[in-house]
Amino acid sequence: MRAVVLPLLVACALPSLAHAGDAPACRSVEVRLKPTGNLQMAVWIEDENGRYVDTLFVTRTTGTLGLANRPGNGLFKSGFRFPYGRREMVLPVWAHKRDRRYGKVMMGGKPGNSIASCRAYGIRGEECDDETIGYHFFVSSPEPFYCSPSGGVSIKQNGVDVVSCASSFYGSKGAYADPPAYSLYPPRADLTSFEDAHDGPDARAFATVNDLGAISGATPPAGRVLDAPIRWIAPVGVTDGRYVLKVEAHLEGDFNTYHRYPAVDDEHPELNSYGKEFLGQPSVVYAVPFTLGPTAETATTATYEGYSDWDGATGTLHPADMTISSDDGTGAGRLMRVEDAGGMWRVKVTTSPDCTSTTMPTCRAPEPPTALDLVPGPTSVVVRFASATGGIPTARFDVRYREGRSITDDDFLSAIPSSSAPPSPGAPGAAVETLIGGLRPQIRYTVAVRAMSMCDAPSPVVTKTVTTEQPRFTTISGCFIATAAFGTPMATQLAALRGLRDRRLKPNPLGALAVATYYALSPPVARAIAADETLRRGARALLGPLVEFAQFVR
Repeated sequence: MRAVVLPLLVACALPSLAHAGDAPACRSVEVRLKPTGNLQMAVWIEDENGRYVDTLFVTRTTGTLGLANRPGNGLFKSGFRFPYGRREMVLPVWAHKRDRRYGKVMMGGKPGNSIASCRAYGIRGEECDDETIGYHFFVSSPEPFYCSPSGGVSIKQNGVDVVSCASSFYGSKGAYADPPAYSLYPPRADLTSFEDAHDGPDARAFATVNDLGAISGATPPAGRVLDAPIRWIAPVGVTDGRYVLKVEAHLEGDFNTYHRYPAVDDEHPELNSYGKEFLGQPSVVYAVPFTLGPTAETATTATYEGYSDWDGATGTLHPADMTISSDDGTGAGRLMRVEDAGGMWRVKVTTSPDCTSTTMPTCRAPEPPTALDLVPGPTSVVVRFASATGGIPTARFDVRYREGRSITDDDFLSAIPSSSAPPSPGAPGAAVETLIGGLRPQIRYTVAVRAMSMCDAPSPVVTKTVTTEQPRFTTISGCFIATAAFGTPMATQLAALRGLRDRRLKPNPLGALAVATYYALSPPVARAIAADETLRRGARALLGPLVEFAQFVR
C-alpha cells in the first residue's frame, strides 16, 4: 500500500513508468470530503473491473488499534473506548475487497484461547470465555488504550468537561483461534508491555503482522472539508486507465426506523449494565469513477453507492434504498454535502498527470522537526515543534505516542497515531502545534514526531516524555472506594462486592440505608485513595475480609 496525505497518515510510493521505455510519469490523485464526527473510515481504489488496487487511508482505531479483531463477541454493547467485541461490521466492504487474512483473536492469553485450555492450565474456564466481558484477570495485563467497560469519567480541563478512562484497566489481549478461523482485519499493533504469567506469544506478535500502521490516522476533523486533501501517488505497476475511488464510512449509534439491532447479553447478568446499544445503520460506501492519465480531471459524487450487511458477515454491497437516512451526519450523510463552483458533492477526486519536482528528482527524507516541547493537561498533551529550516521540503508530519516506553525509528509504526490530524508543516522553520487527547491522568507518555517528504521518505524520529497532570475534577461512579483501591471497576473483587450489595443489602431496609450513606460519603475518600498508591494498598488490605465474605455468600 502506498499513498500520501497531508492531514491524514497515509503512505506514498515512488513514481511508476506509464509504459515501458517512456520517461517516468508520476500520476497523482487528490481526495476531498467533509466527514461527520467519530467516523471509522477506509479510502481505497479499485480498477474499472472492481479489482482491488490500493488503500489510501484507514482510521486509527481500525487500522492500528485492532477494533475489528479483538477478544469478545462482536455483538457486545459499546461505550467510551469499550475494550471487548470484534467489530467485524465496521468496514466490511473494504475488508472483503482487500481480502487480507489474519489470525482471529479470541479471549485468552498464556493458557490459550478456549475454556478448555484455561481449565487445562489450572484456572477457571471463564477466564478464556469469549461470551463475557468480565472475570478475565488471569489472562489480562495493563491496557494502554481501551477503558474498563464501565466507561470514562468527566474531567474539568480549562473549564470544559472532557472524557478519559476512569482508571487503569487490566484487560485480556487475547490469543488466536485455532485454524481455519481467520479475520479480515489485523490485530492491534500498539502492545509493547506484557505480563509474563498472563500474556501468551500471540499477543506479543500482534504488531508484527499488522500492516496498516503506515496508513492509519486520526478520524478527520468533523464538519469541515479537509484542510488538505488525501493524496495518492500511483505506485509501481499502476498504469493509466479508468479506476474507482471508494470511501466506506461507519458510525456507532446511528439508528433510524429501519436499522436498530440489539446487542447480546453477557453470560453474567450483573455485567449487562455496562455499555450501550450501538448497532444501527450499516456502513455506507461512496464511489467516484475517474481516469488516471496525461490529462487532469475532476470527478465527484453527491450520492452513496450502497451499504453493507449490518453485521459485516459478507462483503455484499446492497444498492442504495430508502432504509438509509440522508440528512447530514447520519446514514448517507456521514460524508456531508459540499457546494462549490463545480456543484454539489460529498466526495471529490482530482487527478494530476505530473507530480514530479525538478528540485527533488530522487526520493529523499526531510530534516527532522526541531524544538519539540510538550505541555501536559490531565487528559491531553499539547505538542509543539518547528519545521526544519532547510533540506527537502516537509510534506506532512506523523505524530504518535505510547505509555512509558521509548519510541524508535524501528517501532514507530506500532505507536498510537495522534487523536488529531497532523498539522500543516507551514514554511521552513514555522512553529507547529497539535493536540493529543483521550489520555489518562498522571501517566508518563512518550511522544514521537517525524517529518515526511512528498515521496513518503521519513526523517529520524524526535521524541520527548511527559507526565499528564492530576485531574482537577473527576466524576467517580459505582463502588467508589473499592474501585479506587483495586484500580478498575472490572476487578473480580468488585464483582463480588456488587453481588453482596445487590443481593444482600439493597433488599433489606437497613442495608439499603447503608448503601445510600456510602454513596453520599465515599467519593471524596475515593479520590484521595485513587491518587496515592500507599492509601490504595491500605484500602485493599481493609477490604480483604469483606471481599472474602462477599465471595463466600455469593
